[in-house]
Amino acid sequence: AALLTVVRRDSFAASEREIFQALARWCRQNGDGTATQEVMSAVRLPLMTLTEMLNTVRPSGLVTPDDLLDAIKMRSESRDMDLNYRGML
Repeated sequence: AALLTVVRRDSFAASEREIFQALARWCRQNGDGTATQEVMSAVRLPLMTLTEMLNTVRPSGLVTPDDLLDAIKMRSESRDMDLNYRGML
């Protein structure tokens, strides 16, 4: 619960790729099926580049193909200002 509270904040100043990689390490150490899904839902996939989604997220197997395709669709169809960005320094 504490982990999710931190990573769901809009003020969490880290790139989405770094957040994904940290949560992926956490899931490999601590997660079961349900916990992994809940933790991975905190990653804002549409904020990642297509290359990051295909080369980092997809091979991990931690995100369902449907969720990945939905993120790609949202990224390609949304205006940049419509995406839910995190605060950055």
